[in-house]
Amino acid sequence: SVTAVGSKSYLKEIIEKFTGETGQASVINVEDMDTQASESEDETRVYREIKKELGIQAVRIQYKPKGMRLQKGRAQVFYEYQGEVVWYSIYMNAEDSSLGQKESDENIDKFVVENNGKKIDVIESDIEGYETHRYIAEFENYGVHYQLRGIMEKKEFEKILKNLKFF
Repeated sequence: SVTAVGSKSYLKEIIEKFTGETGQASVINVEDMDTQASESEDETRVYREIKKELGIQAVRIQYKPKGMRLQKGRAQVFYEYQGEVVWYSIYMNAEDSSLGQKESDENIDKFVVENNGKKIDVIESDIEGYETHRYIAEFENYGVHYQLRGIMEKKEFEKILKNLKFF
């Protein structure tokens, strides 16, 4: 027998789980049942993580044009330093390495910082209206791509890079 509380779609999904080809039942979390029909499991997990970390229910994208999908394998961490945002991106796809600076920034230097034998490429850019420069560091470790961007003193940026902990 089946006892269900909730929407018809919930009951329908339970019945399909019991009568499907696999013949196995699974647990269905009904917390976000209305949105699960239009979102992938990954999107649902992302929005739950946002709620857990930020304590908010984020506005969700309901309509997605054909071909638009959640980008997997990417994380972004934002820090604040002296009123500026320092952005640390971790991504699986090398095509994302085009993330970077604004067209109006003028590259004034390129250099390499080493950390335990790892070479980290850095681009230094002059930004109009700022005394300090923007630095963009990119490196790869075990097929994962990393990018660190921030506006700060060069010695501080280099110190961050020299103290990255590689596993």
